[in-house]
Amino acid sequence: MFADYADGVLRDAPEQCPWRSTAADCVISIHGHRERKTGPTHPLTICRCLTHDIAFTVYPPGFVPYARRTLLGAEAAAAPSFREVAADAAAGLAWQRAAPGGTDRWWPTQNRLLERLFHAVGGGGDHRDREAIAVATGVSLTLLTGAQRANGYRSRGRAALQIIDALGPDPLERLLLAGFLTTAWGPAFRWQTDPERLVAIVPNDLLRRSTSSGPRGPPSSQ
Repeated sequence: MFADYADGVLRDAPEQCPWRSTAADCVISIHGHRERKTGPTHPLTICRCLTHDIAFTVYPPGFVPYARRTLLGAEAAAAPSFREVAADAAAGLAWQRAAPGGTDRWWPTQNRLLERLFHAVGGGGDHRDREAIAVATGVSLTLLTGAQRANGYRSRGRAALQIIDALGPDPLERLLLAGFLTTAWGPAFRWQTDPERLVAIVPNDLLRRSTSSGPRGPPSSQ
């Protein structure tokens, strides 16, 4: 789940958990705070639903669980965002293969992150994944299919950026949806404060369909 933080403090604690149902109201309490050595530059709030007896972490917008960096760079983080990784690759800026004193931008890391993003946006995978992304996000199937021909870090960086740009002016939630459809991460939820409600980024019909074809992570994986 993700929600807005202000100066490192969660603005409003969610009043529903990802396991919410009409059978019983969620009862949410603040369970604690978790420091992160990497990723968000402030502690993350851990909530607990007493009704469903589960705990979940609330991330700032732009982060997925265990990630050391944001997807698009909207939230402060200690490391370059996935989009910055792709932008460097598209521009032919290869990260360091050797660096006296060390660096946070190593060539193997750049390739690993680029491959994860490329897979998440539909550059990898099969035709079924690309069709699902095209229908769910509105990205051209022609663009997604063309990304399959991208070889090398420059062309894959350009292809990833083109797909992200095609997601629209506010691409985060569509990117989270695409990543769910390609099994890059689990289903995402956003706590909305005005009006207060839990918004599922993945539509129920897609969530049910993916559950019937195999697990893609628990409901609280974001």
